[in-house]
Amino acid sequence: MLLSAIIIFSLNPIKISFGYDNNNLGAGEYHYIVTNENDEAPQGLDLLEICCSWSNELSDAVLTYAFVDVDGIDQSAKHAVEDAIEEWDSKIEELELEEVQQYPSASDIQITFESLGGIENGERDYNFKNNIDDHLTIIPTAGWTQFKFTNQGLIEGVKITISDAVLDLGFDDDIIEQIAKHEMGHALGLGHAHDEERLMADIVVEDRTGNVSECEIYGVIQANQWKLLNAKDTAGPPMRKYINC
Repeated sequence: MLLSAIIIFSLNPIKISFGYDNNNLGAGEYHYIVTNENDEAPQGLDLLEICCSWSNELSDAVLTYAFVDVDGIDQSAKHAVEDAIEEWDSKIEELELEEVQQYPSASDIQITFESLGGIENGERDYNFKNNIDDHLTIIPTAGWTQFKFTNQGLIEGVKITISDAVLDLGFDDDIIEQIAKHEMGHALGLGHAHDEERLMADIVVEDRTGNVSECEIYGVIQANQWKLLNAKDTAGPPMRKYINC
């Protein structure tokens, strides 16, 4: 499965659009699929979708993360991603996000900056005219979150990619941090929020969103309730498909 972020730029505040779906889960390799909303969710409510649960990788309440192939990347961009992760880490007492430097490929969550041109050109189709003002200009995909699942459909690994095009186009560290916070929310088991002023909305307005809210914290706990809420020894899927914020 893969969750995505697309930046859209105009003279007005920056808007970032994100794609998400949680169908056709499979095991053994990283997955992504086409964007879709949760059609079963009631409309008109302030809902946050639940994507999926972590496997027994979360049994110690710790998820490790590592930067992969980031030599040559501006350190301020890397620090922006670290700040995004630190905000999640500081706000969820039941969970620890721990950076590892050795053997990054063995970490639970891998983070990299690289080109997404091949993916964005061949695998997705978005009809922005129905959702976004005509004067906005679409620029390249900003980030993807890919999941590796067990045979039971539980998360056993995540790869977050921040597009190097975001760096090339000169977006500042605040935007990179916001993208990373959104993608990290997906990595922790969240889908999308139906309120566009929330961090996990598929359309994020720069000057109104960006912080991890109580709703998103609660959503991560519900996504991984087997460990973070009930402290069970055996991993299980989410009990809910969405929560009401």
